[in-house]
Amino acid sequence: MPASGNLNEWGIPDWRDAPSHGDTNGWNLFRWRWEFYRRRPDLRSDFDRCAQQTYVEEIEFWNAIGSNAKLLAPNEAGFVAKCPESAKYGYFGLPNPRISEQPSRVLFPDFDRDDAVAFYIGRGKSHLEGGAATPIELPDGTVAVRYDISKPLTPQLKAAEAWLKRTQKRLRGKDLIRSRQPRKWVTYLRVLDAVADAVGPSEIAEVVLPQEKGDRSLQAVRDVCEQARELCFKF
Repeated sequence: MPASGNLNEWGIPDWRDAPSHGDTNGWNLFRWRWEFYRRRPDLRSDFDRCAQQTYVEEIEFWNAIGSNAKLLAPNEAGFVAKCPESAKYGYFGLPNPRISEQPSRVLFPDFDRDDAVAFYIGRGKSHLEGGAATPIELPDGTVAVRYDISKPLTPQLKAAEAWLKRTQKRLRGKDLIRSRQPRKWVTYLRVLDAVADAVGPSEIAEVVLPQEKGDRSLQAVRDVCEQARELCFKF
């Protein structure tokens, strides 16, 4: 049975057929990240809201400078919508979420964001009052760690890791370490798509997780769905 019209609109493979996703062995982490993020309703809505305006502005700009460069249209791979919300997803601009196979250049995340690791290099005393006195904006839930690069890094890294784990567990109540398990990611995508297709957990368990039996299968569907949704927001 093919995927529903809603899923087809977004270029989503048939969740009942794992091979329909293609050769995922060749996908890098950026592609995997995109597959989870392009299934987010908020990203889809933001792209559709900004895409046409971006296209019009690009046409006007290139016409103004007399260029005959070929512009990508919103329905083409490689086009990105200039959207204020792009930072929320960790991108410079939003590719079309209807297109799975996007060029790597538009899938490369913008790491200079609040949800990414940031590095601050001390410059000693300066007009910015560098070093320990340098003010650093820290959003809620983040910390800054200072390393001395004139000393061995391994002991410092180990000490920082241990402290961060203790602090995370103390403040959040549990460990939030998420192991990367790419062998499960196709299953995660299939479950996400089945839920979006308004399919019940019993059918999902039967088709996607046939190895699970009885009540355990329903709990397995819930667990996989939770893990998959987490990757849609924090890959």
